[in-house]
Amino acid sequence: MIFKNIGILGGSFDPPHKGHITISSEAKKKFKLEKVIWAITKRNPLKNKSSLSLKKRIYLCKKISSKYKFINVRYYELLIRSNRTINLLNYLKKRFSGCNFYLIMGADNLINFHKWRRWREISSKCTILIFDRKGY
Repeated sequence: MIFKNIGILGGSFDPPHKGHITISSEAKKKFKLEKVIWAITKRNPLKNKSSLSLKKRIYLCKKISSKYKFINVRYYELLIRSNRTINLLNYLKKRFSGCNFYLIMGADNLINFHKWRRWREISSKCTILIFDRKGY
């Protein structure tokens, strides 16, 4: 299947919650995304160790998103040998050539975006969508 617009919501999803569904759905609607990839990371480099195992978080993500067919839960780190957003973006741009990518994040992540590896390159390779998060 050929996609024109794909959203990427990355993170530890510790735990996955309705907010993840809400921003995925809003991004889909407002930016005409055909697909939103929930790219689960084993460990977010800017956060403490997750309280739930990777396997449990993947299971919970699949469970909470099961009725939203446009959401695809994926774990790419073994495939791309990295947990960095820029490496995931480079991989997906090759796999879905010609596709527009939208990086979806909550306002809490925007505060530390300048600490992400190669953040300027990320911002030049995709459109970044920021969603409000209580307290930010």
